[in-house]
Amino acid sequence: MKNPLLWLELRIRIREKKLWVISFLYLLCLLGISFVPLVSTIDRPYSSPIQPANVGIAIFGTSIFTLLALLLIISPLSSAAAISQEREQRTLPGLLNTPLSSARIAFGKLLATWVFILWLIGLSCPFLFLGMIWCGISCWEVLSALGIIFAAGMVTSTIALGLSGYFKRTITSYLGTGTVFFLWFIVWPIIGALMSNLQPQGDKATQARFVDFQFYTFWAHHPVAPLMIAFQKELFEGAALPFNTTTALLFALGVWLALGLIFFFIACRGIRRALTEK
Repeated sequence: MKNPLLWLELRIRIREKKLWVISFLYLLCLLGISFVPLVSTIDRPYSSPIQPANVGIAIFGTSIFTLLALLLIISPLSSAAAISQEREQRTLPGLLNTPLSSARIAFGKLLATWVFILWLIGLSCPFLFLGMIWCGISCWEVLSALGIIFAAGMVTSTIALGLSGYFKRTITSYLGTGTVFFLWFIVWPIIGALMSNLQPQGDKATQARFVDFQFYTFWAHHPVAPLMIAFQKELFEGAALPFNTTTALLFALGVWLALGLIFFFIACRGIRRALTEK
């Protein structure tokens, strides 16, 4: 944590009003969506009561996927202009004249974004622990979900930081970030779904290999996939799973780690490029 840029970034973010506005709107969204299962339970007739554990699971499931969806939007936006904005304001050469290396500059900005993500996750903890009060989930399941969500926020913010270092203008960085995530989140899974029409009609081994290729290439690394694999197994009840749960989770985390390292390198290269710019 001995990175002065981290503390500078944190002080700037704390002083900005938009941090508190985003936090308030974030809590408002969680409050409105997470209590939908509770309200629907209250409105149920006495003739068809529901088990408290099912209420806890419903609240937990709604909360974690709402939290993930919000962070997949907020995390990239919080770092998409971290480097390009410094370049536009002509403050990046000043940072490079300090004893900090390009890697430490990029990592300091990234740590500030990760602290912001942790702040938002901390605000959402009361909603997640409601599931424990209703005895539907365990503390370990809550912590596991938070770990996966934080990892997804880390990789998306790192990708956005890399694009911020690659593009010279802030508006271009935002547009590039939105395009990359639109392709990853929406277009790529759609292509995988359309490939189902190309599934071979041969023996079962060939079909199984095609399903594995389709799953691991187009879906397993999606930011939503690990959370669904770990906590939504009931969606696959009565059907043979086309993948191993542990293998799929490790594969997703491995892809995320590789993407994070690649785009962190791009961010560092973008910072060093500022030395040669007039």
